[in-house]
Amino acid sequence: MPLKYYLLLLVGCQAWTAGLAYYGCPSECTCSRASQVECTGARIVAVPTPLPWNAMSLQILNTHITELTESPFLNVSALIALRIEKNELSHIVPGAFRNLGSLRYLSLANNKLQVLPIGLFQGLNNLESLLLSSNQLVQIQPAHFSQFSNLKELQLHGNHLEYVPDGVFDHLVGLTKLNLGKNSLTHLSPRIFQRLGNLQVLRLYENRLSEIPMGTFDGCGNLQELALQQNQIGMLSPGLFHNNRNLQRLYLSNNHISQLPPGIFMQLPQLNRLTLFGNSLKELSPGIFGPMHNLRELWLYDNHITSLPDNVFSNLRQLQVLILSRNQINYISPDAFNGLAELRELSLHTNALQELDGSVFRMLVNLQNISFLTSSPPTSFPVPTAPLASVDSVTTPAHFVGIVLHGDSFSPK
Repeated sequence: MPLKYYLLLLVGCQAWTAGLAYYGCPSECTCSRASQVECTGARIVAVPTPLPWNAMSLQILNTHITELTESPFLNVSALIALRIEKNELSHIVPGAFRNLGSLRYLSLANNKLQVLPIGLFQGLNNLESLLLSSNQLVQIQPAHFSQFSNLKELQLHGNHLEYVPDGVFDHLVGLTKLNLGKNSLTHLSPRIFQRLGNLQVLRLYENRLSEIPMGTFDGCGNLQELALQQNQIGMLSPGLFHNNRNLQRLYLSNNHISQLPPGIFMQLPQLNRLTLFGNSLKELSPGIFGPMHNLRELWLYDNHITSLPDNVFSNLRQLQVLILSRNQINYISPDAFNGLAELRELSLHTNALQELDGSVFRMLVNLQNISFLTSSPPTSFPVPTAPLASVDSVTTPAHFVGIVLHGDSFSPK
Protein backbone atom coordinates (compact mmCIF):
# COMPACT_ATOMS: atom_id res chain seq x y z
CA MET A 1 0.00 0.00 0.00
CA PRO A 2 1.23 3.58 -0.62
CA LEU A 3 2.76 5.55 2.21
CA LYS A 4 -0.16 7.99 2.26
CA TYR A 5 -2.42 5.16 3.45
CA TYR A 6 -0.33 4.71 6.56
CA LEU A 7 -0.04 8.45 7.10
CA LEU A 8 -3.83 8.60 7.19
CA LEU A 9 -3.72 6.16 10.07
CA LEU A 10 -1.76 8.75 11.99
CA VAL A 11 -4.66 11.18 11.86
CA GLY A 12 -6.63 8.87 14.10
CA CYS A 13 -3.69 8.63 16.46
CA GLN A 14 -3.22 12.36 16.90
CA ALA A 15 -5.72 12.52 19.75
CA TRP A 16 -3.48 10.63 22.12
CA THR A 17 -0.30 12.39 20.99
CA ALA A 18 -1.65 15.93 20.81
CA GLY A 19 -1.46 16.50 24.52
CA LEU A 20 1.97 14.91 24.89
CA ALA A 21 5.20 16.82 24.54
CA TYR A 22 7.92 15.12 22.53
CA TYR A 23 11.56 15.09 23.40
CA GLY A 24 12.86 17.67 20.97
CA CYS A 25 13.54 17.38 17.27
CA PRO A 26 16.97 16.83 15.70
CA SER A 27 18.30 19.96 14.04
CA GLU A 28 18.65 18.12 10.71
CA CYS A 29 14.97 17.17 10.73
CA THR A 30 11.54 18.69 10.51
CA CYS A 31 8.96 17.63 13.07
CA SER A 32 5.79 19.20 11.77
CA ARG A 33 3.76 17.23 14.26
CA ALA A 34 4.74 15.18 17.25
CA SER A 35 4.13 12.01 15.24
CA GLN A 36 5.74 12.87 11.87
CA VAL A 37 9.46 13.42 11.34
CA GLU A 38 11.35 14.09 8.10
CA CYS A 39 15.14 14.19 7.85
CA THR A 40 16.66 15.20 4.50
CA GLY A 41 19.87 16.60 3.11
CA ALA A 42 23.39 15.63 2.09
CA ARG A 43 24.83 16.83 5.39
CA ILE A 44 23.21 13.89 7.20
CA VAL A 45 25.62 10.93 7.45
CA ALA A 46 23.95 8.98 10.27
CA VAL A 47 20.44 8.55 11.64
CA PRO A 48 19.77 11.80 13.57
CA THR A 49 19.25 11.64 17.33
CA PRO A 50 17.41 11.99 19.55
CA LEU A 51 14.25 11.19 17.64
CA PRO A 52 10.89 12.06 19.26
CA TRP A 53 9.87 9.03 21.31
CA ASN A 54 6.27 9.18 20.09
CA ALA A 55 7.09 9.53 16.39
CA MET A 56 4.86 7.36 14.21
CA SER A 57 6.21 8.30 10.78
CA LEU A 58 9.90 8.79 10.00
CA GLN A 59 11.31 9.67 6.59
CA ILE A 60 15.06 9.79 5.90
CA LEU A 61 15.60 10.96 2.33
CA ASN A 62 18.44 12.12 0.08
CA THR A 63 21.18 11.80 2.69
CA HIS A 64 24.74 10.49 2.66
CA ILE A 65 23.98 7.72 5.12
CA THR A 66 25.89 4.62 4.00
CA GLU A 67 25.13 2.26 6.89
CA LEU A 68 22.44 1.52 9.45
CA THR A 69 24.07 0.38 12.68
CA GLU A 70 22.46 -1.71 15.40
CA SER A 71 19.32 -0.29 17.01
CA PRO A 72 19.31 3.30 15.64
CA PHE A 73 15.52 3.38 16.13
CA LEU A 74 15.43 1.90 19.62
CA ASN A 75 13.57 4.84 21.21
CA VAL A 76 10.86 5.16 18.53
CA SER A 77 8.98 1.91 19.11
CA ALA A 78 5.65 3.51 18.12
CA LEU A 79 6.72 3.89 14.47
CA ILE A 80 4.09 2.78 11.97
CA ALA A 81 5.85 3.98 8.81
CA LEU A 82 9.60 4.15 8.12
CA ARG A 83 10.85 5.42 4.79
CA ILE A 84 14.61 5.40 4.10
CA GLU A 85 14.97 6.26 0.41
CA LYS A 86 17.41 7.83 -2.06
CA ASN A 87 20.43 7.58 0.19
CA GLU A 88 23.92 6.11 -0.18
CA LEU A 89 22.87 3.18 1.98
CA SER A 90 24.80 0.00 1.14
CA HIS A 91 24.97 -1.91 4.43
CA ILE A 92 22.48 -2.69 7.22
CA VAL A 93 23.35 -4.46 10.46
CA PRO A 94 20.87 -7.27 11.32
CA GLY A 95 19.66 -5.53 14.50
CA ALA A 96 18.92 -2.19 12.82
CA PHE A 97 15.14 -2.54 13.07
CA ARG A 98 15.02 -3.98 16.57
CA ASN A 99 12.11 -2.80 18.74
CA LEU A 100 9.94 -1.75 15.76
CA GLY A 101 7.20 -4.31 16.30
CA SER A 102 4.46 -1.80 15.43
CA LEU A 103 5.90 -1.04 11.98
CA ARG A 104 3.42 -1.50 9.13
CA TYR A 105 5.30 0.18 6.26
CA LEU A 106 9.04 -0.05 5.53
CA SER A 107 10.68 1.38 2.42
CA LEU A 108 14.36 0.94 1.64
CA ALA A 109 13.90 1.81 -2.03
CA ASN A 110 16.41 3.69 -4.17
CA ASN A 111 19.50 2.86 -2.16
CA LYS A 112 22.63 0.81 -2.93
CA LEU A 113 21.88 -2.41 -1.10
CA GLN A 114 23.45 -5.53 -2.59
CA VAL A 115 22.84 -7.98 0.25
CA LEU A 116 20.08 -8.43 2.82
CA PRO A 117 21.44 -9.98 6.04
CA ILE A 118 19.52 -12.99 7.33
CA GLY A 119 17.45 -11.86 10.30
CA LEU A 120 17.33 -8.24 9.15
CA PHE A 121 13.54 -8.09 9.46
CA GLN A 122 13.22 -10.20 12.59
CA GLY A 123 10.49 -8.90 14.88
CA LEU A 124 8.63 -6.96 12.17
CA ASN A 125 5.65 -9.30 12.39
CA ASN A 126 3.05 -6.59 11.71
CA LEU A 127 4.66 -5.33 8.51
CA GLU A 128 2.21 -4.96 5.61
CA SER A 129 4.32 -3.18 2.97
CA LEU A 130 8.01 -3.79 2.24
CA LEU A 131 9.68 -1.80 -0.53
CA LEU A 132 13.14 -2.95 -1.62
CA SER A 133 12.96 -1.64 -5.18
CA SER A 134 15.72 0.14 -7.11
CA ASN A 135 18.65 -1.30 -5.21
CA GLN A 136 21.40 -3.68 -6.37
CA LEU A 137 20.16 -6.91 -4.79
CA VAL A 138 21.52 -10.04 -6.46
CA GLN A 139 19.68 -12.66 -4.41
CA ILE A 140 16.83 -13.23 -1.98
CA GLN A 141 16.33 -16.25 0.27
CA PRO A 142 13.33 -17.86 2.03
CA ALA A 143 14.74 -16.82 5.42
CA HIS A 144 14.42 -13.15 4.49
CA PHE A 145 10.61 -13.26 4.48
CA SER A 146 9.73 -16.21 6.71
CA GLN A 147 8.00 -14.14 9.44
CA PHE A 148 5.83 -11.97 7.18
CA SER A 149 2.43 -13.64 7.45
CA ASN A 150 0.75 -10.18 7.41
CA LEU A 151 2.67 -8.77 4.45
CA LYS A 152 0.42 -7.52 1.65
CA GLU A 153 2.88 -5.73 -0.64
CA LEU A 154 6.44 -6.66 -1.64
CA GLN A 155 8.30 -4.47 -4.12
CA LEU A 156 11.51 -5.94 -5.54
CA HIS A 157 11.62 -4.30 -8.97
CA GLY A 158 14.72 -2.60 -10.29
CA ASN A 159 17.30 -4.93 -8.76
CA HIS A 160 19.80 -7.45 -10.21
CA LEU A 161 18.00 -10.68 -9.38
CA GLU A 162 18.75 -13.51 -11.81
CA TYR A 163 16.94 -16.30 -9.98
CA VAL A 164 14.28 -16.62 -7.29
CA PRO A 165 14.64 -19.86 -5.29
CA ASP A 166 11.76 -22.18 -4.44
CA GLY A 167 10.06 -21.40 -1.16
CA VAL A 168 11.11 -17.75 -1.00
CA PHE A 169 7.48 -16.57 -0.97
CA ASP A 170 5.88 -19.58 0.73
CA HIS A 171 5.22 -17.80 4.04
CA LEU A 172 3.66 -14.72 2.41
CA VAL A 173 0.16 -16.16 2.44
CA GLY A 174 -1.48 -12.73 2.76
CA LEU A 175 0.45 -11.11 -0.09
CA THR A 176 -1.72 -9.24 -2.61
CA LYS A 177 0.92 -7.36 -4.64
CA LEU A 178 4.34 -8.63 -5.80
CA ASN A 179 6.60 -6.71 -8.17
CA LEU A 180 9.66 -8.46 -9.62
CA GLY A 181 9.93 -6.28 -12.72
CA LYS A 182 13.15 -4.80 -14.09
CA ASN A 183 15.43 -7.55 -12.86
CA SER A 184 17.52 -10.11 -14.78
CA LEU A 185 15.36 -13.20 -14.20
CA THR A 186 15.99 -15.87 -16.82
CA HIS A 187 13.62 -18.58 -15.58
CA LEU A 188 10.97 -19.32 -12.98
CA SER A 189 10.29 -22.47 -11.00
CA PRO A 190 6.75 -23.78 -11.67
CA ARG A 191 6.05 -23.77 -7.90
CA ILE A 192 7.48 -20.36 -7.05
CA PHE A 193 4.05 -18.70 -6.62
CA GLN A 194 2.02 -21.74 -5.57
CA ARG A 195 1.31 -20.51 -2.00
CA LEU A 196 0.19 -17.03 -3.07
CA GLY A 197 -3.54 -17.68 -3.21
CA ASN A 198 -4.40 -14.08 -2.24
CA LEU A 199 -2.13 -12.45 -4.81
CA GLN A 200 -3.94 -9.90 -6.98
CA VAL A 201 -1.08 -8.15 -8.80
CA LEU A 202 2.03 -9.92 -10.14
CA ARG A 203 4.55 -7.95 -12.19
CA LEU A 204 7.41 -9.68 -14.02
CA TYR A 205 8.00 -7.11 -16.77
CA GLU A 206 11.44 -6.23 -18.18
CA ASN A 207 13.25 -9.43 -17.29
CA ARG A 208 14.94 -12.02 -19.52
CA LEU A 209 12.35 -14.77 -19.30
CA SER A 210 12.23 -16.93 -22.44
CA GLU A 211 9.50 -19.29 -21.24
CA ILE A 212 6.97 -19.65 -18.45
CA PRO A 213 6.64 -23.23 -17.14
CA MET A 214 3.22 -24.84 -17.11
CA GLY A 215 1.64 -24.46 -13.67
CA THR A 216 3.55 -21.32 -12.70
CA PHE A 217 0.37 -19.36 -11.97
CA ASP A 218 -1.88 -22.23 -10.85
CA GLY A 219 -1.75 -21.18 -7.20
CA CYS A 220 -2.77 -17.60 -7.97
CA GLY A 221 -6.52 -18.04 -8.28
CA ASN A 222 -7.27 -14.44 -7.23
CA LEU A 223 -4.83 -12.81 -9.63
CA GLN A 224 -6.25 -9.68 -11.32
CA GLU A 225 -3.17 -8.25 -13.05
CA LEU A 226 -0.28 -10.14 -14.65
CA ALA A 227 2.51 -8.16 -16.29
CA LEU A 228 4.88 -10.18 -18.51
CA GLN A 229 5.75 -7.52 -21.06
CA GLN A 230 9.29 -6.83 -22.30
CA ASN A 231 10.73 -10.28 -21.78
CA GLN A 232 11.97 -12.82 -24.34
CA ILE A 233 9.01 -15.20 -24.22
CA GLY A 234 8.75 -17.20 -27.43
CA MET A 235 5.79 -19.45 -26.71
CA LEU A 236 2.94 -19.89 -24.25
CA SER A 237 1.70 -23.22 -22.92
CA PRO A 238 -2.00 -23.84 -23.80
CA GLY A 239 -3.12 -24.14 -20.16
CA LEU A 240 -0.84 -21.49 -18.69
CA PHE A 241 -3.73 -19.31 -17.44
CA HIS A 242 -6.36 -22.00 -16.86
CA ASN A 243 -6.63 -21.29 -13.11
CA ASN A 244 -6.68 -17.50 -13.37
CA ARG A 245 -10.36 -16.88 -13.98
CA ASN A 246 -10.29 -13.59 -12.06
CA LEU A 247 -7.58 -12.08 -14.26
CA GLN A 248 -8.56 -8.64 -15.57
CA ARG A 249 -5.35 -7.25 -17.10
CA LEU A 250 -2.80 -9.34 -19.01
CA TYR A 251 0.30 -7.72 -20.50
CA LEU A 252 2.24 -9.86 -23.01
CA SER A 253 3.61 -7.11 -25.25
CA ASN A 254 7.18 -6.80 -26.54
CA ASN A 255 8.10 -10.47 -26.40
CA HIS A 256 8.93 -12.98 -29.17
CA ILE A 257 5.57 -14.77 -29.33
CA SER A 258 5.00 -16.12 -32.85
CA GLN A 259 1.76 -18.02 -32.31
CA LEU A 260 -1.06 -18.31 -29.80
CA PRO A 261 -1.94 -21.91 -28.88
CA PRO A 262 -5.60 -22.94 -29.09
CA GLY A 263 -7.46 -22.30 -25.86
CA ILE A 264 -4.80 -20.05 -24.34
CA PHE A 265 -7.41 -17.45 -23.33
CA MET A 266 -10.41 -19.75 -22.84
CA GLN A 267 -10.45 -19.53 -19.03
CA LEU A 268 -10.24 -15.73 -18.72
CA PRO A 269 -13.86 -14.54 -18.57
CA GLN A 270 -13.04 -11.40 -16.54
CA LEU A 271 -10.22 -10.11 -18.74
CA ASN A 272 -10.77 -6.49 -19.84
CA ARG A 273 -7.34 -5.51 -21.18
CA LEU A 274 -4.96 -7.63 -23.27
CA THR A 275 -1.74 -6.34 -24.83
CA LEU A 276 0.06 -8.44 -27.45
CA PHE A 277 1.78 -5.69 -29.43
CA GLY A 278 5.45 -5.92 -30.35
CA ASN A 279 5.49 -9.69 -30.90
CA SER A 280 5.93 -11.89 -33.99
CA LEU A 281 2.35 -13.07 -34.52
CA LYS A 282 1.61 -13.99 -38.13
CA GLU A 283 -1.97 -15.17 -37.89
CA LEU A 284 -5.02 -15.10 -35.65
CA SER A 285 -7.19 -18.20 -35.78
CA PRO A 286 -10.97 -17.96 -35.22
CA GLY A 287 -11.88 -18.59 -31.61
CA ILE A 288 -8.45 -17.74 -30.23
CA PHE A 289 -9.95 -14.82 -28.31
CA GLY A 290 -12.69 -16.19 -26.24
CA PRO A 291 -14.95 -16.38 -24.64
CA MET A 292 -13.83 -13.07 -23.12
CA HIS A 293 -17.08 -11.14 -22.90
CA ASN A 294 -15.59 -8.44 -20.65
CA LEU A 295 -12.60 -7.56 -22.83
CA ARG A 296 -12.57 -3.82 -23.60
CA GLU A 297 -9.10 -3.31 -25.14
CA LEU A 298 -7.05 -5.53 -27.47
CA TRP A 299 -3.64 -4.25 -28.60
CA LEU A 300 -2.09 -6.14 -31.53
CA TYR A 301 0.03 -3.56 -33.34
CA ASP A 302 3.65 -4.19 -34.39
CA ASN A 303 3.20 -7.86 -35.29
CA HIS A 304 3.37 -9.68 -38.65
CA ILE A 305 -0.33 -10.44 -39.11
CA THR A 306 -1.25 -10.79 -42.80
CA SER A 307 -5.01 -11.40 -42.75
CA LEU A 308 -8.11 -11.35 -40.55
CA PRO A 309 -10.41 -14.38 -41.03
CA ASP A 310 -14.15 -14.54 -40.45
CA ASN A 311 -15.31 -14.33 -36.82
CA VAL A 312 -11.81 -13.97 -35.40
CA PHE A 313 -13.10 -11.49 -32.79
CA SER A 314 -16.67 -12.77 -32.49
CA ASN A 315 -16.38 -13.69 -28.79
CA LEU A 316 -15.30 -10.17 -27.80
CA ARG A 317 -18.75 -8.65 -27.55
CA GLN A 318 -17.76 -5.80 -25.22
CA LEU A 319 -14.59 -4.81 -27.07
CA GLN A 320 -14.27 -1.04 -27.49
CA VAL A 321 -10.66 -0.55 -28.67
CA LEU A 322 -8.96 -2.74 -31.31
CA ILE A 323 -5.45 -1.76 -32.43
CA LEU A 324 -4.12 -3.60 -35.50
CA SER A 325 -1.75 -0.98 -36.90
CA ARG A 326 1.78 -1.62 -38.16
CA ASN A 327 1.16 -5.19 -39.27
CA GLN A 328 1.22 -6.68 -42.79
CA ILE A 329 -2.53 -7.10 -43.22
CA ASN A 330 -3.44 -7.39 -46.90
CA TYR A 331 -6.86 -9.00 -46.55
CA ILE A 332 -9.80 -8.57 -44.18
CA SER A 333 -12.63 -11.07 -44.52
CA PRO A 334 -16.12 -9.52 -44.79
CA ASP A 335 -17.12 -11.15 -41.49
CA ALA A 336 -13.86 -10.52 -39.62
CA PHE A 337 -15.49 -7.98 -37.31
CA ASN A 338 -18.62 -9.98 -36.50
CA GLY A 339 -19.65 -9.62 -32.87
CA LEU A 340 -17.96 -6.26 -32.31
CA ALA A 341 -21.14 -4.26 -31.78
CA GLU A 342 -19.55 -2.16 -29.00
CA LEU A 343 -16.35 -1.27 -30.86
CA ARG A 344 -15.56 2.48 -30.82
CA GLU A 345 -11.96 2.71 -32.01
CA LEU A 346 -10.33 0.68 -34.79
CA SER A 347 -6.73 1.25 -35.87
CA LEU A 348 -5.58 -0.28 -39.17
CA HIS A 349 -2.89 2.15 -40.25
CA THR A 350 0.43 1.09 -41.77
CA ASN A 351 -0.70 -2.22 -43.24
CA ALA A 352 -0.74 -3.60 -46.79
CA LEU A 353 -4.45 -3.23 -47.61
CA GLN A 354 -5.24 -2.56 -51.27
CA GLU A 355 -8.86 -3.65 -51.36
CA LEU A 356 -11.58 -3.73 -48.75
CA ASP A 357 -15.02 -5.31 -48.95
CA GLY A 358 -17.67 -2.65 -48.69
CA SER A 359 -19.60 -4.51 -45.98
CA VAL A 360 -16.67 -5.13 -43.66
CA PHE A 361 -17.79 -2.45 -41.17
CA ARG A 362 -21.49 -3.26 -41.24
CA MET A 363 -21.55 -4.93 -37.79
CA LEU A 364 -19.69 -2.08 -36.10
CA VAL A 365 -22.82 -0.16 -35.16
CA ASN A 366 -21.07 1.95 -32.49
CA LEU A 367 -17.84 2.60 -34.38
CA GLN A 368 -16.67 6.19 -34.10
CA ASN A 369 -13.13 6.30 -35.49
CA ILE A 370 -10.93 4.32 -37.85
CA SER A 371 -7.24 5.07 -38.24
CA PHE A 372 -5.45 4.50 -41.55
CA LEU A 373 -2.26 5.80 -43.12
CA THR A 374 -1.57 6.52 -46.78
CA SER A 375 1.33 8.10 -48.64
CA SER A 376 -0.39 11.44 -49.21
CA PRO A 377 -3.64 11.45 -47.27
CA PRO A 378 -6.16 14.20 -46.65
CA THR A 379 -6.59 15.07 -43.00
CA SER A 380 -9.92 13.27 -42.63
CA PHE A 381 -12.65 11.60 -44.64
CA PRO A 382 -16.31 11.11 -43.74
CA VAL A 383 -16.60 7.51 -44.98
CA PRO A 384 -14.02 4.75 -45.35
CA THR A 385 -13.38 5.05 -49.09
CA ALA A 386 -10.29 7.21 -49.58
CA PRO A 387 -7.39 5.40 -47.90
CA LEU A 388 -7.63 2.27 -50.04
CA ALA A 389 -6.82 1.71 -53.70
CA SER A 390 -10.16 0.03 -54.39
CA VAL A 391 -13.32 0.05 -52.31
CA ASP A 392 -16.85 -0.84 -53.36
CA SER A 393 -19.90 0.80 -51.80
CA VAL A 394 -19.23 0.93 -48.08
CA THR A 395 -21.90 0.61 -45.41
CA THR A 396 -21.06 2.88 -42.47
CA PRO A 397 -22.61 2.73 -39.00
CA ALA A 398 -24.96 5.41 -37.73
CA HIS A 399 -22.54 6.76 -35.08
CA PHE A 400 -19.55 6.86 -37.43
CA VAL A 401 -17.50 10.04 -37.08
CA GLY A 402 -14.73 9.67 -39.65
CA ILE A 403 -11.36 8.31 -40.56
CA VAL A 404 -7.98 9.47 -39.36
CA LEU A 405 -5.70 9.05 -42.36
CA HIS A 406 -2.41 10.41 -41.10
CA GLY A 407 -1.50 8.62 -37.90
CA ASP A 408 -2.61 7.01 -34.70
CA SER A 409 -3.30 8.80 -31.45
CA PHE A 410 -3.38 5.65 -29.31
CA SER A 411 -0.77 5.41 -26.58
CA PRO A 412 -1.07 2.29 -24.41
CA LYS A 413 0.57 1.99 -21.02
